[in-house]
Amino acid sequence: MFETPIGDVRVPVKYTATIKTNIFPIEQELNREYDLALLGKVIVRNIKVELNNITPYETYLKISITIKNDLRMVPLYTKGLIFRIRTQGMTILGTGEQEGVKVIAPGETDIIVFTIIINNTKIPMLWYEHIKNKEKTTIYIETWLKVEITGTTTELFKESPLRVSTEFKTNIFKYKENA
Repeated sequence: MFETPIGDVRVPVKYTATIKTNIFPIEQELNREYDLALLGKVIVRNIKVELNNITPYETYLKISITIKNDLRMVPLYTKGLIFRIRTQGMTILGTGEQEGVKVIAPGETDIIVFTIIINNTKIPMLWYEHIKNKEKTTIYIETWLKVEITGTTTELFKESPLRVSTEFKTNIFKYKENA
């Protein structure tokens, strides 16, 4: 509504925009090694993250990790995965631990599948950060493995997590890029 000298003028305003994102799937080659000295190495070849299910409160992601047991004569017992999902602005979208028991024989490569969860109540903070960053957001999924080797449980890659990322951009408010 606008006020004019001859009275109020009402003008209907309508604005629409299509939001298109392609956040998932993510697939990244890592080839990260965890050296266990004389025992050998555990190598994470790649990680794939796919959208699995969504409810009003949680978004479920399927994460597949390809692991090579390069240990000398020792089986690798995976017990689980610890994860953190965050943005570049450090908004935590989800954290937790998922069980996943599997045995990988020495010299073998196998894929272990877990489900990780985004807490949808964090979406308003994500949206705030997204708009504040001129509609550009990077989401990081950081993980490390809980394993048992020669009877000892340890967390591999905890100090330097395995990380994959995805970026999404929107242009709802028509930000102009600086040349």
